Amino acid sequence: FKTNRFSQIIYPFFVYFIIYYLSGACYRYFLQDKFGSVFCLMLAAATTLPFMIYLYYKLPTMKTIYQFSIKSVSIDILWIVGIVLVALFLNYLFSFFQITQSSQTYLHAAKSLNDGVLLFKILSNVLLIPAVEEILYRGIICNQLMQWMHPAAAILLSALMFGILHFNPVQFLYALGVGILLGLSYYKTKRLYVPYLGHALANLTIVLYFAL
Repeated sequence: FKTNRFSQIIYPFFVYFIIYYLSGACYRYFLQDKFGSVFCLMLAAATTLPFMIYLYYKLPTMKTIYQFSIKSVSIDILWIVGIVLVALFLNYLFSFFQITQSSQTYLHAAKSLNDGVLLFKILSNVLLIPAVEEILYRGIICNQLMQWMHPAAAILLSALMFGILHFNPVQFLYALGVGILLGLSYYKTKRLYVPYLGHALANLTIVLYFAL
């Protein structure tokens, strides 16, 4: 059973990795000079998203039917606001101690994420990439892990994978911290849109801050 569960985690991860990064490389090769890096990331995320949605609904993950109530909405909003505030605090902390300036890999990644018009940045960094990442890391990986290990271990392990796939030390630390909170919000609410909206709105505030 655990071996089967393990394959149900690794398989979606490699599907994501292959489709997102290979399609992104192709889009950059043909389109980056004309449209910029963000446009290529947007297309890569749009290409990957249908596969992640398919795997999420195909795999035996924990899915709940949403029941509207003032209490549930209030809790969801508190989690979303908390995620945004923690993300902003970590960004401020890294900037204050000039951690971001000491990492060339981070500066290169930041340049790629800001290489394009505002519309493409919002479509990519706010709508599409958070959707792909939350379905994979919380909806599939964290969800699968919680079915055969302690929730705290599942949240930490999925956050570690989330951080490692950012490929530089600064973003690893940021993604690890935010990823733990995203996983915790998903575990507590059982609603995938909560970490997605928290992730998306945190990215939106950062995108708008650098755009203004």
